[in-house]
Amino acid sequence: MTNFIPPLFARKPVQLTSAHLWSSACLLALATTLAAIQPSQAQDVSRYQFAASNGTFTPLSGGTPVSNLSANDAISTNISLPFAFTYGGRAVTTLQATTDGYIDLRGSSTYSQSINALGMGLTTIAPFYDDMTGVNGTASYAVSGAAPNRVFTFEWLNWADGFAATAPSLSFQVKLYETTNVVQFVYRPEAGPFDSSTASASIGLDGGSATVSGRGNFISLTNASASPAIVDNTTATAPVNTINTRPAAGQTYTFTPAAILATHQGQRAGRIEVFPNPAQRAFTLCLPALAAERTAQVTLLNNLGQPVRTQALSLNPDGAPTQTQVEVSALAAGLYTIRVQAGGYSATQQLAIE
Repeated sequence: MTNFIPPLFARKPVQLTSAHLWSSACLLALATTLAAIQPSQAQDVSRYQFAASNGTFTPLSGGTPVSNLSANDAISTNISLPFAFTYGGRAVTTLQATTDGYIDLRGSSTYSQSINALGMGLTTIAPFYDDMTGVNGTASYAVSGAAPNRVFTFEWLNWADGFAATAPSLSFQVKLYETTNVVQFVYRPEAGPFDSSTASASIGLDGGSATVSGRGNFISLTNASASPAIVDNTTATAPVNTINTRPAAGQTYTFTPAAILATHQGQRAGRIEVFPNPAQRAFTLCLPALAAERTAQVTLLNNLGQPVRTQALSLNPDGAPTQTQVEVSALAAGLYTIRVQAGGYSATQQLAIE
């Protein structure tokens, strides 16, 4: 692979005649997507897509300290987010962090640590949910980037696993990405000992409501390896809360929401469709008929929420759907988000590249 990124979109879209205004492949993709995304699942975090990768843990510099978390069994006051973050289909603007390695999104919580488990209806983001202590550590948060691609990072630096532990054994961060609403965890083991015989952590997301046969709404990692499997409320009755190893330095876990339409107008106009997905060297992008628009801006973002490519795309002049081939052979394998904006229409779709 090289760093060169070729133009993504063809100079001219395929002109669709009245005989095939919408290709059979587009119709099939549309039917599949509409069938899969039901209103009852709009807040189901188990539908998030998960990816593990290697990265770099970079400690925050100049962040805002949260001094009361340098303790044992504590929770912060409400921390305001710099942007509305959509989690499980609900926009949140504040969060609370705890000494036990999770973020609480309910907005008015008190400290509670009982079974280290997700799926309990607590609406939590848990990079390492265990009976931890920050007595010899520091907690802080910071915002990086510029709108609409800001990143809010919360950091537990030099944390110890075990309520009586004193030597720091793990540092970790939660990153929340504006616009894409991606959740990401990044880790760094520290020099202190880690007692695998007592550790019993959960890593994953809790959506805060029961959605499948009374099961909790969760996505849970089975271990802290470089390629953990996941369980969720469609495949298991309970999450995993027995993780007893630390993630490696730079280990990164990314949770990406299922594709949603960003505006009500987008819902009325229709969805963008992508096939095949996963893609290898290229994929086809289908846009719905947008009678009032002539051009669209298409942005491809990586799994960090960073724009990889922005391109203007000409739409069919007669208001018919537009279909075009997209070349991606120069891009690294991973999860991407395609964002389309045309006037008042805005939509996103997730893409996996193999």
